[in-house]
Amino acid sequence: MAVRSTAAPPTPWSRSLAEPKINETAFVHSFSNIIGDVYIGANVIVAPGTSIRADEGTPFYIGENTNLQDGVVIHGLEQGRVIGDDDQEYSVWVGKNASITHMALIHGPAYVGDNSFIGFRSTVFNARVGEGCIVMMHALIQDVEIPPG
Repeated sequence: MAVRSTAAPPTPWSRSLAEPKINETAFVHSFSNIIGDVYIGANVIVAPGTSIRADEGTPFYIGENTNLQDGVVIHGLEQGRVIGDDDQEYSVWVGKNASITHMALIHGPAYVGDNSFIGFRSTVFNARVGEGCIVMMHALIQDVEIPPG
């Protein structure tokens, strides 16, 4: 088996990627991938098979105490940004205490608020999910803004 020296082959967006910033208390499973300008807060869990790829759209923010379950994919388009809770621009913002469940896709531009739950195999794309929301399994959240609660 060939061993690659880089996380991904070069693309027009990944020639000079920033390094992820991962809090020392976060757990990142060895079978997951984190690429590019990604901030991961305290006590975050990144489960096996998760791909967080800030190569085209960037940066990403994952807030404290959030869990990203098995097979989650987080990616973003070069165009489009959301405003994070810190008033900065992001391709993807996931707030604190959020739960992104098995095989969900968060594709930027996307915002997921604090204390929100994104169900199994759901997709959030070009959308804003407010604080304290529950998105059930297999849902498509696209081109909308869901208010808090």
